[in-house]
Amino acid sequence: MRKKSFKRLVSRLATTIFLVSSVGIFFTENVKAADDSTARIDDGWYYIKGVQSQKYLAVEGNSASGWTNVCINGGTGVDGQKWYVTNTSDGYINLTSGLGSFMLDVANGENIDGANVGIYQGYGGNAQKFVVKKTGSDGIYTIGTKSSDATKFLDVSGKKTDDGTNVIQYRYNGNQNQQWQFEKVDGQAQQEQPSQQPGQQEQGNQQTGTQPATGSAALDLTYSINNWGSGYQVSYKISNNSGSTVDGWTLKVNKNQVNLDSSWNVNVGTEGEYYVITPVDWNKAIANGQSVEFGSVGTGQIGDSFEYVLESAAGTSTGESGSGSTTPEPTPQPEPDPEPTPEPTPQPEPQKDLTKVVKNAIP
Repeated sequence: MRKKSFKRLVSRLATTIFLVSSVGIFFTENVKAADDSTARIDDGWYYIKGVQSQKYLAVEGNSASGWTNVCINGGTGVDGQKWYVTNTSDGYINLTSGLGSFMLDVANGENIDGANVGIYQGYGGNAQKFVVKKTGSDGIYTIGTKSSDATKFLDVSGKKTDDGTNVIQYRYNGNQNQQWQFEKVDGQAQQEQPSQQPGQQEQGNQQTGTQPATGSAALDLTYSINNWGSGYQVSYKISNNSGSTVDGWTLKVNKNQVNLDSSWNVNVGTEGEYYVITPVDWNKAIANGQSVEFGSVGTGQIGDSFEYVLESAAGTSTGESGSGSTTPEPTPQPEPDPEPTPEPTPQPEPQKDLTKVVKNAIP
């Protein structure tokens, strides 16, 4: 009897273990399935709302200076709650803050649970790239981080819903504090672009390559190169001094002289020996007297200047490698020495008639 009871006990235990394992496998597969399908969010301005809290991804204090923390807050429509989505060529997105030249950033690019999320000067590296994943509900997404190879996601810390609750990255768990909605910012298609002054975490030699336009083209390009030896960052500025708004432009950069690993605030394609750089929605039109700025990061070596062609409906300007860093100043011409004014020739005084003097003196 004891042997039969023992066998029945072992049999029941094995059945229980099998059932628990099956349930675990089922839920594991479903968690993975919810995390496998990538969604595309079109370039543009958005508010990003947390599903659990119904509050928005926001820059703490609605101001930016270097690294600034990101949290959730009730919707107010301030610039610190606006994010510009830029799709990159490798399937990720950058999220640029409405406060200016700052992107959403995983602190130090760490691949750990609890790594803090904030904004930092935009440079488009892995710490500033994210991937949007679908969930089982339409219009609800998770946001994975490239710094974790999309194994960790934006997460409202502690599943809290209070204003000011910190946002971190954390391994996928399927909870609503990791779910987000993208809401279009009404009327922001033509919003003034973030003033892009990207900064690279690695600092090197700063080289300014101001290339003057040749001819009378409407748009001018200036750029600066921050070179740290193994790589470099190029910051570009296109200015419009044509007297009217220019709608649309294309910049072609020689691939043999510049390597574009990543970029921000522009679209990048290729054409023969050139990268073809075109604007996104908000920096397509440049009003007279205004400018747009964007940037790129590359690896390897770069010279002090590079060849480019800048095209727009108003004309074309070009720059050549080694053509100099600034517009040359005209050679000053020496001023002619003033001719001396001739002094008048002294005239001899008339001689006095002494005879008259003597005669007049006789009484």
